[in-house]
Formats: sequence, C-alpha cells, structure tokens
Amino acid sequence: MGVELDKLSNLTRKEIVDRAEGGDTTMLPAVREMIRELPDAVAVLGDTAQSIREHLIEKVTPKGTGVIGREAKREFVEEMIADLAGPDPSRLESLLAEQVATCWLHLQWLESAFAWREEFPISWGKYMQRSIGQAQRRYLQAIRTLAQIRKLGPSVLQVNIAADGGKQVNKA
Repeated sequence: MGVELDKLSNLTRKEIVDRAEGGDTTMLPAVREMIRELPDAVAVLGDTAQSIREHLIEKVTPKGTGVIGREAKREFVEEMIADLAGPDPSRLESLLAEQVATCWLHLQWLESAFAWREEFPISWGKYMQRSIGQAQRRYLQAIRTLAQIRKLGPSVLQVNIAADGGKQVNKA
C-alpha cells in the first residue's frame, strides 16, 4: 500500500518527485496531488498532441531561421487551430482542429524532407511518396471528420438520465 499524504508533509516537492522518478511508486499519490494543484502543468505536460506539434514545428522550421522562424511557424499553427475550431468550439471540435493542424504539420515535414533532398535512392523516393500519400489521406480525413461534426451540430448528442422514481429523461 502507498504512503499516506500526511506522512509526506516533511518532504519537499523536489524530494517527492526525485523519489518517484527513482522508482518509488509510493510517491505517486503525492505527485498526482501536486499535479492537481498545478492545472497549468496538466495542460502543458499532459497534452501529448501539443508535444507532437512542437516536435513537428522544430522539424519543419527551415534551418537558419532560428527562433524567429520557429515562433512564426508556431503562431501560424496556433492561428490555424483557432480558425478551424471556430468562435465557440465544443471539446470535440477543438480536438479535431488540433488533429487537422497536427496532420498538416506532419504532411509539411514529409514534403519538405522529400523536396530538400537533392539526391536519393529510388527506393527512398518511393518510400517517401507512399508516406506523403498516407499523410495526405490522414490530413484530408481529419478535415472531413471536422466538417461532418460541424454539419451534425451539437444536437446529435443524447444523454439518458434516470430521474427521481427511476423514470428515464432524454436530454438532447
């Protein structure tokens, strides 16, 4: 069983994290409690899709453009997500807008890797063309899915709730 959080009060946050990173699983409840106290940590560190986008932004930013190029690309992607999500997006629309942007970045990375390489074996060229084609299909599918969700609108979600007395109430 784990260590009670009360007994950890004499440890600093760093000590708790260090012990957890060292493999002490009894520290995990305390780490989770620390995360709950820092909602920004959940938003930043828990968002794998954002981490992937950051990695792809690094990959597609032309060498030699430095921080200006990287930040311009990041701003472009954030504007793309905001435009795709719309003014008052549902959580699903936001996730799909992020997916479209991530797929776009992946496609840009593959196309730039192919375009900037001057000489390559035919097998590599064929591999890259297949990869680009697959990325293009994923990108277009993400766009289609977002458009379908928008077309369906919010009223397609139905929640069945048991009211007092066990009677079912349907909420659309």
